[in-house]
Amino acid sequence: MKKTDLKSCPDWLLKADTFEEDVEMGYDNKVIWKGGTWRSGIWKGGIWKEGTWEKGTWKGGFWKKGTWKSGTWEEGIWKMGTWEEGIWKGGIWRDGFWEDGSWEGGTWEDGFWKGGTWRSGLWQGGTWKKGTWKRGLWEDGSWEYGLWEDGIWEDGTWKKGLWEYGTWKDGTWEDGTWKNGIWEVGVWEDGIWKGGLWEDGVWERGIWEEGYKTVGQGKWQCYYNTVLGYIRIGCMDKTIEDWDLFFESDKVIDTPRDTYEFFKIYQSYIIAKAAMEAETNMGDIN
Repeated sequence: MKKTDLKSCPDWLLKADTFEEDVEMGYDNKVIWKGGTWRSGIWKGGIWKEGTWEKGTWKGGFWKKGTWKSGTWEEGIWKMGTWEEGIWKGGIWRDGFWEDGSWEGGTWEDGFWKGGTWRSGLWQGGTWKKGTWKRGLWEDGSWEYGLWEDGIWEDGTWKKGLWEYGTWKDGTWEDGTWKNGIWEVGVWEDGIWKGGLWEDGVWERGIWEEGYKTVGQGKWQCYYNTVLGYIRIGCMDKTIEDWDLFFESDKVIDTPRDTYEFFKIYQSYIIAKAAMEAETNMGDIN
């Protein structure tokens, strides 16, 4: 049915530029878009069943399927379809194909991300083909290729790409380049590690260029960097010689001496010192 044939068509729909639209009003007096082309305008609520969206602003509602070519999505639920380009500001993406565009916030549940820029939001699952991730929370899914600038990775599989900075909490890294950040735990299968903090996990193979590895326990874990020749306790970096002088002195940085906590810090340092010296000696042999 044409919008002009509706008995109670809302003003925002009448003002929109549409072509060969097929619409009806639901029992709750909401618009149901069944097909046609939305050329421009402001969508203010209802159900989109099928059709082509060329440009405009989506304020809210439920998108079942169709093709989104360009425009701004502010809020609502996307169930399925193809997103070619545009700006996504908020809402829930259930499934579908994202070709390109800018994601600024909201929740991604599943689907295929083929390109574009992710600026913020929650990723729960799906497949990332390529693109740029600037910030946000990744809960699970498969990353195939792209640039990760910052954010939190909780779990999933990283196949290849460039990681610039962020926090890796768990998951499997298959290949790629890690430049900086914090690795808490997980499995590293292959790739190039250029810098950052390694706390725990399984390293199978790859190239370690620079970075801090962690050992020990207590209030401050110890990190050591065989390339720079430093051991880090808390936020302080010192050489083995300088740390030896500190522990032999009566100086106090933060934790009082003659306490069990200080003893655990010292034990962590001894482990880090032994690991660093052992790796340095192995490097000299090789």
